[in-house]
Amino acid sequence: KIRSAVGDKAELCVDVNQGYSAEGAIRIINATEEYNMKFIEEPVHRDDFDGFIRVRQHTRQALAADESAWTVRDAVRFLKAGLVDYLHAAPSRVGGLLKLRRYVEMAQANFVTCIYSIYNSPALEYAVSCHFSFASRPKKVADEIVGIFNVHGGYSTDDITEGVTDTINPPMRNGILEKPRGAGLGMELNMEYIKRYRIYYNSITAA
Repeated sequence: KIRSAVGDKAELCVDVNQGYSAEGAIRIINATEEYNMKFIEEPVHRDDFDGFIRVRQHTRQALAADESAWTVRDAVRFLKAGLVDYLHAAPSRVGGLLKLRRYVEMAQANFVTCIYSIYNSPALEYAVSCHFSFASRPKKVADEIVGIFNVHGGYSTDDITEGVTDTINPPMRNGILEKPRGAGLGMELNMEYIKRYRIYYNSITAA
């Protein structure tokens, strides 16, 4: 129904989110091959590496890893086995900007495309992800912008009226992400907000 609604020219990607056994994933992927999906993401549980191998061996569909390849070490295992065509790249999960750069370069060296995830968090992780994404050119796949509106609600960063930072940088309006502004991450912490929600626990600063 989705393919019929969007037509043949639109790229359709499906995130199974670890929902199938290997046998179930193989059956479903092969049954839906005619719908020309760009890739299937996380067809089996993140810990079922052998299951991922079976899916690769018994399907022709391009595959993507996300939760199962959050670290450089995890990604190396998938790349060496030739299991994926796409990897998700997010700084907080991989371990910061330096490790993320290594992650992306390693994927590129193995002819695997990275999808840049502008990912969850009230503001700071979003900012880091945006900076890396804008610095990463060219791209074969659109950025995956997820999370920030799950935290705050709304449809634009203008709808976020209060948070850990004074403003959200860069802004996103009408589905378009603008370039980051200013030095560093381009954000200032909202100290009143932080004071309201901070918790002292077994700390010498509690007094």
